Amino acid sequence: MKRDATYIKKLLDAFEGCEESFPTVTDLRKHDPSIKEDRTLAYHLLQMQDAGLVIGANGEDVGVQAFGDGDVLINVYPLRLTSSGHDFAASLREPKVFEKVVGVIKDSGLSVAVQVAGTLATQFAMQKLGLPGP
Repeated sequence: MKRDATYIKKLLDAFEGCEESFPTVTDLRKHDPSIKEDRTLAYHLLQMQDAGLVIGANGEDVGVQAFGDGDVLINVYPLRLTSSGHDFAASLREPKVFEKVVGVIKDSGLSVAVQVAGTLATQFAMQKLGLPGP
């Protein structure tokens, strides 16, 4: 399975849109019914965990278990976006940043995309404020 930038953005939006401080997968699905509890969700939660964007509220894993037959189990653990997760979500709200990050996720991975998004968001913010770039 390949990383899907649009799906990752959808998950980030769901996290930030939930009223719960520590939403579960059930809460994310209530916020956005198009999020299904399936392999795609499991895969992207693990990718986001690996990139430091989301963790279990207990400070540990996101509760995904994979089995040898290809089945996955997503435990209903409370989750939270990390500070980096919130920053990444905020940077993706800038359409120009999201547009560029889509390609970076495909070509270089999520961790690199997080760094690039932060840099681009800073550049766009400085331009809006009329400040010289870094």
